[in-house]
Parts: sequence; structure tokens; C-alpha cells
Amino acid sequence: MRERIRIAAEGNNRSMNSEILATLEAAYPDPITDQEAFGLLRYILEAGTAEELEARKIEVDAKLEAMGSRARIYDHPTLPPGKVSIAKNPRTQRKG
Repeated sequence: MRERIRIAAEGNNRSMNSEILATLEAAYPDPITDQEAFGLLRYILEAGTAEELEARKIEVDAKLEAMGSRARIYDHPTLPPGKVSIAKNPRTQRKG
């Protein structure tokens, strides 16, 4: 394992310790805070058109995924039209 870490560290131009920390950060990202979630929801809902709303949902969902968060944008049939929520483990997939 040490050799694999050394090779990865060299490939990423980092020390072995930095490589280990970067790997752990990627595997265990900080969870999204309620304040961050509200900010993302506000950004989505400030869209001017239905097309922009859908584009922002996709954009924010991609940001959440890139952060390593299991939270996802969630459209649910019981929500009023044009409303969304962020669910940490939605049971159903977001419908585009």
C-alpha cells in the first residue's frame, strides 16, 4: 500500500502525507450545512423562467455530487409546482 500511495503522490505532485489527506477528504467530505442548503435552494428558486429553473436544479445537483454529498435536489409530487427541496437520501429519483 505504501508504494501505491507513493506513486499516487508523485503523480499528483504531493507528499505522501498530503496524498493520504486528500484521499481521506475525498472519501469523507464535510456534510452540507442547513445554511448552505438554503442558499442553494434560494439560488434555484430565483430562476426567472421554467427552463432556467430546470437548468439550476441540474447545476446544483452536480455541485452536490462533486462535493461528495449524498444530498440531491428532490422534486416530489406533493410539492407545489416550481418548488424543490434538498434531501439527504431521497427515496425516489429526481424527475427532469
